[in-house]
Amino acid sequence: MTISRIDNTTLNPVQGAQDGRGMKRKGSEGISENQRPCKIQAVQVANQSEDLKKTLADEIQKIVEFIPSRRLIVAVKDLREDNIIPSFCIKKLGATILKNAYDQMVEQFYFDDRLRKFFKKTTDKSAFKEMDSALHKCIQLARFINGPFIKEIMDRNLVLLWEHISPLVGKEGVKGTADQIRQWMQNDSETFDKVVILNLCISNMQIIPVEVYKIKNLKQVVLLHSNIWSYPRVFYNHPNAPIEIFMD
Repeated sequence: MTISRIDNTTLNPVQGAQDGRGMKRKGSEGISENQRPCKIQAVQVANQSEDLKKTLADEIQKIVEFIPSRRLIVAVKDLREDNIIPSFCIKKLGATILKNAYDQMVEQFYFDDRLRKFFKKTTDKSAFKEMDSALHKCIQLARFINGPFIKEIMDRNLVLLWEHISPLVGKEGVKGTADQIRQWMQNDSETFDKVVILNLCISNMQIIPVEVYKIKNLKQVVLLHSNIWSYPRVFYNHPNAPIEIFMD
């Protein structure tokens, strides 16, 4: 009688367990039972990172609607395409650096006491050593900005901007809320198209609202002796860019 020997390596997982041949049980992908939790955990971590990137991209996009900064626009694109790094790395020079995106969000609103206090309270230099902690840090800041904070600032500065625009469009002395001003600029675009120079000297404005895009033929902006201390990046994407800016 011929007896065929069965090599342990040919046993399926169930058969091996039943025959008691001491073979480690394997799944269909050749991963041992004690390795499987590690793989599941890795997948969960990867999924969490993807969720964080999407969340941050969505939050920065909300800021871009008020501050169409070129760098923040690129940051949104890179977050959606997974072209980001937490801090500078010479091997990925074309990627968005999350530390830089964070600093730019701070820079845009650093004139405001609330933002400065939030920034100083939450500063953590070690946060940008790893990807997930860097994403969490940026999301924390972006959500703070996207609360009532950003709209209140933009509304206030639009009302201040109106004080400089209204005499140029035949509405000197006419006052209105931020929403009313937006409506006027939307409904009477031809009148605002006549404005080519915007003199904001000695202005109490702290930031230029995106409604300046409604002045489509703008060529020059004078910001001498104003409270706008950093270059208004909103002009990078103005319909009539490049705009000539005069600052102290």
